Amino acid sequence: MLSRGALGHTSVATLTCPRSWTFCVQRRGIAADKVRAGHIVRYDKNFWRVGSAKRSQKGKNAAVIGLTLDGLGTKGGISCYGNTKTKVVSVSCGVEFEEANYTRLKVLFSGFDENDMACFVFPIDSMDHGKEINIPGTALLEQHQNFLCVRMPCDLLRVIDDRAGADADAGKENYIYPEMTLPNNYVYTVDKITTRNGYKFATFVECDGSVTVTDSIQPGMQVKVILRSDGTGGSFGGRAQ
Repeated sequence: MLSRGALGHTSVATLTCPRSWTFCVQRRGIAADKVRAGHIVRYDKNFWRVGSAKRSQKGKNAAVIGLTLDGLGTKGGISCYGNTKTKVVSVSCGVEFEEANYTRLKVLFSGFDENDMACFVFPIDSMDHGKEINIPGTALLEQHQNFLCVRMPCDLLRVIDDRAGADADAGKENYIYPEMTLPNNYVYTVDKITTRNGYKFATFVECDGSVTVTDSIQPGMQVKVILRSDGTGGSFGGRAQ
């Protein structure tokens, strides 16, 4: 297995994982007035996360439900799977939405292979230990490509793609992975310090990313990098304790 960075920083906090690694939802047919923010539904041939649901009264005994639907992949999206549109719809309360079959997976990044596929494995205490998930590296957000490092724990959203026309091998379920979440912060080892436009930048042993740092930071030190939740990059979070 090839990696864009060297072996990632390891610690008890990094590698200790709960035994309950997956949370699976397989409900079908939710009435519009029962849909809540956070539900993942299938609508208009795509998968969406409900951003908000508001009820408005329109005449006697009539109600309209206004839903804001965010395409999966809008936040932390993986481009080859995600639907990054946002849609606002108004439907009567009796309309049913089909809830997607999805699972949240806790996995560890294991590197990029010779075909530039990002490889993820299940931890040793998982029931799926020994299995591997491969996602095209070029489809990942720039943040993912720059700051992923070996053994970093990640959260993958896996959706069963049972839409008509979806490619699938006979007898096998077809999965898509539209979203990935990295830890809020992670500890890296400083490799080199460079200066650009009066600012000091640190590059790291474990990954390809870089952040601006203070004058006190030197090569070999371990620093905390804050990984922004919107997927736009990372920022210096101080020296690691």
